[in-house]
Amino acid sequence: TERRFVALPAGHALADRQWVDFGDLIGEPFLRLPASSGVMADFWLALDQRGGQAPVIGGEVTTTEETVEAVSSGAGVVLVAEGNVPLVARNGIIALPVPYLPPAVLVLAWRRADRRPLVDTFRACVQAAIASTPTVPQPTL
Repeated sequence: TERRFVALPAGHALADRQWVDFGDLIGEPFLRLPASSGVMADFWLALDQRGGQAPVIGGEVTTTEETVEAVSSGAGVVLVAEGNVPLVARNGIIALPVPYLPPAVLVLAWRRADRRPLVDTFRACVQAAIASTPTVPQPTL
């Protein structure tokens, strides 16, 4: 479970804040995942938090590099999971928490009978990572 952040150009009008209220992002152009991503695309556009207002789409991205290029060029802003902030907060891009959005939740699932060594190793690595990850406090608002 990770907080959601907004990645935006360092020169953006909201860039000098400690955190961003999602309401301040409603009219901003957003970068979206391809429509074929279904509910995942909807989640990263925060459709459930828009009160029925359709997002302004600034472009479509499929990779981290496309995202960095689009944000740095000013095509749009994008929501990212906290763990992905280091991947996008570069080349004149900053990332700020959006504290009142529901968090991103990543789930690892496998078939109960699947005992392949690769699956077992991956599962053990994920469990170890979860156990060693410190809890990050929410910002004081």
